[in-house]
Amino acid sequence: GKCVERANDIGDAGTSRDFRSRPNPKLSVMLPTFRRPDALERTLRALEDQSLSADDYEVVVVDDGSRDGTESVLHAFAETTKLSFSYLVLKKNGGPARARNFGLNRCRGEVVLIIGDDIESASDFVRTHLQSHEQNPAVFHAVLGHVSFPEELQPSPFMKWLQQGGR
Repeated sequence: GKCVERANDIGDAGTSRDFRSRPNPKLSVMLPTFRRPDALERTLRALEDQSLSADDYEVVVVDDGSRDGTESVLHAFAETTKLSFSYLVLKKNGGPARARNFGLNRCRGEVVLIIGDDIESASDFVRTHLQSHEQNPAVFHAVLGHVSFPEELQPSPFMKWLQQGGR
């Protein structure tokens, strides 16, 4: 069926749209994006293929003023996904911190999982993250999972350190 869409003007910042909103998700996956529509689409498809029930999480994306077709990718995804999904389109680029702050204000989950627009997650990614927080309910508990990079990216020394467990 048709998606339920609610659009809001967020003033000078831009606009936001909500699709298939569900009340009280356990977890919000939030990601800022800027001029990487192909990577973003792969990231969204991986988030759609999670083992956690779609009723338990939402996805919130902030387009940080891309002006390159990113909004078309977001709208096309919204039209087909079964996820609770919302996106914000900022009028101008303000950097990832500003985009994350706008996104955090839209998250409704008890736990917020912030990822990059180029993260292709395993199917248990969201479920495992939520379970970690349920097992460690401290307010300031944070989770960093295993990260690997394709060799074609030519990982930097930091990326190699992170891939090896950051120890």
